[in-house]
Amino acid sequence: MIDADAGSTHNRRLQFARALRAAGEAQLSTGDPIVNLIAKRNVETWILCLNGNIVDELADYRRDRRVTPSAIKEAASSLYEWTRPNAAVPVACVPSLRECLPEFERVPV
Repeated sequence: MIDADAGSTHNRRLQFARALRAAGEAQLSTGDPIVNLIAKRNVETWILCLNGNIVDELADYRRDRRVTPSAIKEAASSLYEWTRPNAAVPVACVPSLRECLPEFERVPV
């Protein structure tokens, strides 16, 4: 997991692909049990979004007081629900999180 900060998630994915190439490693395939998560701005954006807060990916939520250990636990529960087959993901879900939800299909059961 990495943040895109003020850049784009697409550029972070390209950066990851270049790093794999430079290390002589194969690119990820759909069957690899590796989850590649890239939060736009910072992971706190996802935590707040998963807890039902309306957030955007331009604001910096890194020091937001609503991000507490219990909020992280609640967000993890929401993430689990949002990654189930046929889950109804809220419309207010930020784009970078929505983009990464299919990544969780890589996690072995």
